[in-house]
Amino acid sequence: IRNIVKDFSKIIDFQERRMVKGKLQQYLEKYRTVYTVAHNNNVGNNVNWDSLSSLITSKEYRSIDALKNVKCISSSKLIQVNKKINELQNIKCEKLKANDLLDNVICPHCNFPKQLTFNVSAINSSIDDLSNEIIDIHSDWEKSIVREVSQYTDNLQYLQTREKLIIEKIIDTKKLPDLIDSYVLGSLDKLFTNIEEISLTSDKIEEILFCDSETLTYTEFLEKLENLKRFVSYEKEKENLRIKKGIK
Repeated sequence: IRNIVKDFSKIIDFQERRMVKGKLQQYLEKYRTVYTVAHNNNVGNNVNWDSLSSLITSKEYRSIDALKNVKCISSSKLIQVNKKINELQNIKCEKLKANDLLDNVICPHCNFPKQLTFNVSAINSSIDDLSNEIIDIHSDWEKSIVREVSQYTDNLQYLQTREKLIIEKIIDTKKLPDLIDSYVLGSLDKLFTNIEEISLTSDKIEEILFCDSETLTYTEFLEKLENLKRFVSYEKEKENLRIKKGIK
């Protein structure tokens, strides 16, 4: 084709033009095939999207989603997980058809590979990683809640019979119920009524520690830590204070 383009006489020759057109058609077909495979492998039909759907409907995910506002729980990790889930759902595209590439060089439905905010090179393993993150969050939250429940058994006297039975079962089994419903959440909320929470972001810690200087002596550092302690405990009962990782 390059030789034909260089020679104008060949361009105007009908047979030569037919040959160029045929070659271009071959290249276009090859491109469409390669693009379709890349699209389907990265954001389309060949991605195991069912595993993402299963992740969202899993017992662990439904539990932590219900528990995210319980006192003594920081939802920062769950927020990051939900962000990744949304990113995956936004790049999912199973709409590409062969005819779509007749007048377009990329998928008109998702513009793959443009506007991607997620590394799609190993998307199936990314979904598996998310599943493991959710299991870890559920395990950590369950341990935290069971530990806190054991600290507030004195408040059982303020609970109604059904609520008390729910809490007593958590204490006995050292596990949360499989179904986190409004009764479980209400029981935990009443039991933890004395808990006071404060969210502490890394920006706030940095602001308090380095408000006067970006470099501290050890003595100055200890003084700033005392300032930080006063900040988080101001007008609060320390035994009921819970410091949560804040969300930027």
